[in-house]
Amino acid sequence: IMGAPHDSGMVGQRIESVDTPALFVDLDAFERNVRRMAGTIVGAGVGWRPHTKGIKVPALAQRLIAAGAFGVTCAKVSEAEVMAAGGIRDILIANMVVGEKKWERQFGDGFIAAPAVKRKRREAASGRSGSRRPSPPPSPAPRRARE
Repeated sequence: IMGAPHDSGMVGQRIESVDTPALFVDLDAFERNVRRMAGTIVGAGVGWRPHTKGIKVPALAQRLIAAGAFGVTCAKVSEAEVMAAGGIRDILIANMVVGEKKWERQFGDGFIAAPAVKRKRREAASGRSGSRRPSPPPSPAPRRARE
């Protein structure tokens, strides 16, 4: 079980006795697949930033980074927070961050990674230095539903 401390009592238990949700990983198969995938991607000379929706666990993301990934891609600030808490430092948030609270969570003093945002916001994200933080973008105007 990924992330389970060895003294947690879960390691070595029968699958039926483990409370769910729990992640079980065949590490030999995982490592074999990562080597094959990384060999193909790196061999083609392209960058690699896996999306966390398929892994969800920072320990697995660390293994992908060790195999050559630049970092990870997350859909939301909350997913990026989980990866950052797990030691991932190169995080791309793929969706626009809307709202001052989420913007503060992404670029605030408490965020411990170096998040990047998609191209439209990259300039603002890279402009952060010291205590200077990018200003949040204006909230989008409300839209009317089509009739």
